[in-house]
Amino acid sequence: MVGIEEAYCNTLIKALLLANYALLEATIIDALQHTVVWGKADTLGLDAIPEIAILEYLKSFDQYAIMLSEESGKDGNQLAMIDQEGQGPARTFFVCDPTDRSAQLREYLLKFSKDQDPLCKVAHALHHPQCRTEWENAFSGPCSITGALSAITCVRRDMPICSAFLNYITQELFVACSAGVYRM
Repeated sequence: MVGIEEAYCNTLIKALLLANYALLEATIIDALQHTVVWGKADTLGLDAIPEIAILEYLKSFDQYAIMLSEESGKDGNQLAMIDQEGQGPARTFFVCDPTDRSAQLREYLLKFSKDQDPLCKVAHALHHPQCRTEWENAFSGPCSITGALSAITCVRRDMPICSAFLNYITQELFVACSAGVYRM
């Protein structure tokens, strides 16, 4: 990987770690609450919290990049779509799904909060000793594959640079780039 590609890959990783932290630190009640941040009635906190963390971090890294995400949709920064010569595609864009399998995560958190304090943090639910077993019983397994996750892909000058996703249930981070595919 060349330097700029490595920087973008590291940025994806950091954005996912920040999103993961933001979600884990949220209370279950906040994660399950409906929000109208982007005008969509079906957006829950567990969708919005990670997405806000990701988009803010990516924008702080590259203010001219285009952001495409599930909840907020297409970025409004139309000037970034035109290169310096006034033609061609965006220099860089990110495609993001901040919480894939959100319906399953919602269901798990609802069930967990019935037995526990709904004001406890999402981390308490996901780090619970029986979490993986309960997840696999409810939604199939293994959790490494079926767990709720956050994913980002970076495309620069029409070439995919890297993709990364972080599994909220197993806390595994996967990265795919020109240097290889890694699981941490």
